[in-house]
Amino acid sequence: MSDKATTPPIPDGPSRSWMAHLAAPENRVLLVRTVGIAIAVIALLFVFAEATAATPPSFFFEIILIQVLYAMSVNVLIGYAHLPSFGQAAFFGTGAYAAALSIQGVPLYASLMIAMGFSGLLALLLGLLAIRTSGITFANVTLAFGQMLYLVAANTNLVGGENGLLATIPSEITPQYLWLLIVVCVVGGCALIWWIFKTPYGETIVAIRDNPERATSLGVSNFRYRLTIFVFAGALAGLAGALYAYATGIVTADTLYWSRSGEPIIMCLLGGSKKFFGPVIGAITLTTILQQVGQGSTGYLIYVGGILLVVLILLPQGILSIPARVRELLKKRRPGPSGEGERTAAA
Repeated sequence: MSDKATTPPIPDGPSRSWMAHLAAPENRVLLVRTVGIAIAVIALLFVFAEATAATPPSFFFEIILIQVLYAMSVNVLIGYAHLPSFGQAAFFGTGAYAAALSIQGVPLYASLMIAMGFSGLLALLLGLLAIRTSGITFANVTLAFGQMLYLVAANTNLVGGENGLLATIPSEITPQYLWLLIVVCVVGGCALIWWIFKTPYGETIVAIRDNPERATSLGVSNFRYRLTIFVFAGALAGLAGALYAYATGIVTADTLYWSRSGEPIIMCLLGGSKKFFGPVIGAITLTTILQQVGQGSTGYLIYVGGILLVVLILLPQGILSIPARVRELLKKRRPGPSGEGERTAAA
């Protein structure tokens, strides 16, 4: 089968830069629709917050939303760009520490921007080295970088060492306001991902994933596209880390540990990394399991590993592939048109 049949075309030719792809006039209507949908979802969740004003949304719901954003940022690399990063915790933890250190000196929105900026800058520095590799080498480079930051944070008194830092938000920030902030950031981040991969820029990222050699032959700079999407994913992970710091009130070196990088990968596999809402379903599923089993218990990894093993064997494409599997089974059991079996036998 030819490349043309298996690989998405490179949109608008290689002469257009990634910035031109994002700013193309044909993306304006799509952007307006995306913003409209995001505002509608935020409004619905805001109504939910108002309805529960007497009893604000629980910490559990806040963590689920934060994990959704974190998993979506990882799926940008794993599902769309085919960059198996095992070091996203480096950006998640950097965002959390940056938010904890800056929250007392600047407004809340500025603290979020600082967290995203530091995480994005860190992703840029790492990406300049790691993007030149691929496959298992790329995974090992990102994993080693994340573990290096973990050891630095655990042994540095400036960031509290193993005890961590308090991330105390100002007293005027009510639980309802914090809930709304998390909702806006998570829905906005997810909407931005959806919009990006509906634009020619995102389609080019997918085309590079499917056939990097062909993209190179057409004049596309694979390195630049992969580097920009890596920085974007790192900044989103930093935003999730900052929200996590605000929700928990404390940041420790554990936010940089390798297992923190593994959790969103499991979420993507559970829900389905090829589906946009796969990480959402995976984040809800895994977070609920950890809540019921107890993440601090010694046997919780056995439960998580067992469930992941069952899902990967029975549903290789994730939980969101269940409807397609059911339709496939029903189609096989449904009797064909009259005489079809006879024609097949005669053939």
